[in-house]
Amino acid sequence: MVHGESENVKTETYTHDRSSKYRKVNLNKHDEEKDLKILSDFDHFRSDKITDLNLLKKYANIIAYINTLTPVLHSLKSEFNIDYTMASCWQKNIPIKIEPVTATEKRNKTEPNDEFLEPLNRWWESVTDLESELKWNYLEHRGLQFAELYEPHGISILFNGKELKLNSEAEEIATMWCTTLGTEYENKPIFRKNFWKTFKSKFPTLHPIKKAKLESCDFTAIKNYLDNKKLKAAQDLENDRESVLAEKEALKRAKKELELPFTYALVDNIREKVSGFKVEPPGLFRGRGEHPKQGLWKQRIIPTDVKINIAKTAPVPKAIYPLNGYCWNDVVHENSLTWLAYYKDTIQDQIKYMYLSAQSKFKGLNDFLKYEKARRLKTCITNIRDGYRQKLRSDDLVDKQLGTATYLIDFLALRVGSEKDTDEEADTVGCCSLRVEHITFDKLTDTINLDFLGKDSIRYTNSVKVDHYAFTNLMEFCKDKKPDEDIFDKISTAKLNDYLKELLPGLSAKVFRTYNASATLEACLDLLKLEEGTLVATVKDEGNEVLSVNCGSVDELLHYYNHANRRVAILCNHQRTVPKLHQATQKKMMLKENILEEDLKMCKDYIKHLNEGSKKSFCMTPKLNDLKGNPRKAPFKEGAKVEALEKKVENIKKNISKLKLKIKIHDDNKTVALGTSKINYMDPRITIAFCKKFEIPIEKVFNRTLRMKFPWAMHTRTNFRF
Repeated sequence: MVHGESENVKTETYTHDRSSKYRKVNLNKHDEEKDLKILSDFDHFRSDKITDLNLLKKYANIIAYINTLTPVLHSLKSEFNIDYTMASCWQKNIPIKIEPVTATEKRNKTEPNDEFLEPLNRWWESVTDLESELKWNYLEHRGLQFAELYEPHGISILFNGKELKLNSEAEEIATMWCTTLGTEYENKPIFRKNFWKTFKSKFPTLHPIKKAKLESCDFTAIKNYLDNKKLKAAQDLENDRESVLAEKEALKRAKKELELPFTYALVDNIREKVSGFKVEPPGLFRGRGEHPKQGLWKQRIIPTDVKINIAKTAPVPKAIYPLNGYCWNDVVHENSLTWLAYYKDTIQDQIKYMYLSAQSKFKGLNDFLKYEKARRLKTCITNIRDGYRQKLRSDDLVDKQLGTATYLIDFLALRVGSEKDTDEEADTVGCCSLRVEHITFDKLTDTINLDFLGKDSIRYTNSVKVDHYAFTNLMEFCKDKKPDEDIFDKISTAKLNDYLKELLPGLSAKVFRTYNASATLEACLDLLKLEEGTLVATVKDEGNEVLSVNCGSVDELLHYYNHANRRVAILCNHQRTVPKLHQATQKKMMLKENILEEDLKMCKDYIKHLNEGSKKSFCMTPKLNDLKGNPRKAPFKEGAKVEALEKKVENIKKNISKLKLKIKIHDDNKTVALGTSKINYMDPRITIAFCKKFEIPIEKVFNRTLRMKFPWAMHTRTNFRF
């Protein structure tokens, strides 16, 4: 109960209750009554008598006196994040002064959680049989988390100018359509066609909308409802920021509590994190590129669509679904498989699996074996290349095509590719599915020009000089064929994969890509060597531009590493669209550079002014405003000494140099996805050895996700060779 309160001070008293659950704590005899009072206070705080349990989470910086009732204080600290001093205030009956927490303090505060406290599973130290078929002895988990049911809003649309009420299914689809209005999907013919087909299917057979066009419907009312909802949320945030943020935080915590049981699985008595435990919610399928099925409705996944994999002795998890009466489709006990659950995608008929996370033993072991397989390829790559080069010269057309396809997979890091039904899937292309229309030839230089849609509908364009026999073979394969005919018409994906396995057990296009990516990275980094008497090394990049790298500068070393990473990404065609904020970010950094240049000039001018002993007044007002458009102060105080100004000049020069490097890296990598090759293709041990050799903090290269993904690689020594 609050018995005294002022504007800045709150005092709280509590009733004594000897039935505290903490009464077993060893108490100081001379202070037993006070200590018991603290214990009862804590229980009272935990009880329903106090409704605002977030009160002490909203405030901090409590000014008080520290006491030593350790067990209770730890409980307070861990459960309610209360400063130790709060309990001392209760005990000594000191009025508590509370100051609000600033946004910065909240943002910078890190609360310990299971990920920080739980010991790392060092599986690589205990695995004896790396390629054993038995993956686990015991597996227990809670299954998948299902999407919430749709809550109808009851807003009608206009059909031919008249109000049309929608059933729940049609309303859900219409609402999803309204979320795409104003985006690129609104005007995509395929998306519009498929949406309208799906939307009409929710009406009775004889309904007039069945013969109508999309233009006959007006969805403005639903669109306005969604816009007003967003606007109201923004206004509420502006009017009462603290309450709205507190409410959001409470919802976030509640959501986390609901997700927690699904977040972990028990594998051989070790708790492992799960990824992909949420089923995909229903919605309009968007796909990548010009997918022929974009705009179709993804059906809601229910428990009867899901199969789960657990140990025979593990309890079967309850299928937690908003409606009662549902159970799993099937429960299996396959200890040679690593998936935990799966269901079928209703659009593409693909299986969606639930696996353990990237930092788990299963994924870590797979990664380790993948890179070791690529390292084995290194030991016999010369023989393999000799083998497929012989096939390039073969008289047998099938052998010729096998040799040429393998050459392209190795030399250009192409994927194998497979035949696709373009009515069902996007027309993406790999090596075996290349068509005549995708290639042109330059006979004078043995150069081929490739242009096609690769994986995820990312356009692949490359002009490259190839082996003479490969060039003549490709011309022969294209001769007298129509543009839409296959270049490799005598071989299939299966035949090519079988041939690769003949060369080396387990060999695939992915192993080739992993090998070439890792070998390219290592070769680039090997060019950077320390020479006696100097810390500067020079290397040539792909454009014959000489890169001079100061090996004593972490920033320059990182720039060179990113340069090597970029070469790998280009080899593997890891591209991305230019980020929306790229230009704005670039402009902001260039403005910052101009500000630093002005500061440098002002410092130099002021040094000259002081050295000349000029009696004229010096202008202390910079011409450029800061990044927010506000007037700036001079980078130094009037009357500053020359020595201090000279140090300032050196610091500004260093900052300008760093910023210029940052601007260049940012612009160079605007269309290149560096992360994909780091995650999937470049052996992490190469990067870690490089970082250790030049004393670069690993967190500068690998973010926390990657550090958790590759713990087995962190013990790598500087002399590691791929």
